Amino acid sequence: MRDRLRGLWARLLAACFQTRCIACKAWASAPLCTSCDQPLPPFPSDACPRCLGSQTPCPLCTASSPLAQVYAAAPYTGLMRLAIHALKFDGRPELADWLAAHMTTSLPQLDSDWILVAVPLSGDRLRSRGYNQANWLAQRIRGYAKAPQLLRRSRFTPSQVGQGRDERWQGMRDAFEASPDVKGKRILLVDDVLTTGATLTWAAHALKSAGAAEVRALVAARAQLKKKGQVSVE
Repeated sequence: MRDRLRGLWARLLAACFQTRCIACKAWASAPLCTSCDQPLPPFPSDACPRCLGSQTPCPLCTASSPLAQVYAAAPYTGLMRLAIHALKFDGRPELADWLAAHMTTSLPQLDSDWILVAVPLSGDRLRSRGYNQANWLAQRIRGYAKAPQLLRRSRFTPSQVGQGRDERWQGMRDAFEASPDVKGKRILLVDDVLTTGATLTWAAHALKSAGAAEVRALVAARAQLKKKGQVSVE
């Protein structure tokens, strides 16, 4: 409820008045003023070619992951982190336009049969927050069909904020259920941030188990983890 009220208040202020730049806090007509809206930093040159992570060995891609490829706009730091926090916790959909534009730039030209599926929230969290930021992003990616009904949360999962890698992976295990309609389809999962890969990998696992031909992911940001390790969905 607190997240929802916070988001409603931020949207009301933005609709009635000028808003503050999320970076410098100056009054502006957009969520990012022209001075702060600068190019995003690139990924490290030695980033994992499959998921853009920086660990060695890569904890997402040394396992038999159902997630074939990840596309991301920038590392989860600086301006990107501020924008995602404002989108997710302040409920500011105007930032989805800025984020989706960068996500589109990072996405290669895929065949038109790819289907975008936003990572779903649980029913309780959706009712509490009032929106799904991943769906806001997916709706702004043009050129592909959207089918959010192909994936749902099969159970409530607690917030992952502050959790370690192992806790996240166990917490997200079997948290998704895919529709039989995904059989033979190529799915592009959309979310805001890839951290340990737990959410996206278990979502992809559900889709592949239901018969999806291939699953990839598109996110706004990829967090760069520090600890070494290996994970598995087996």
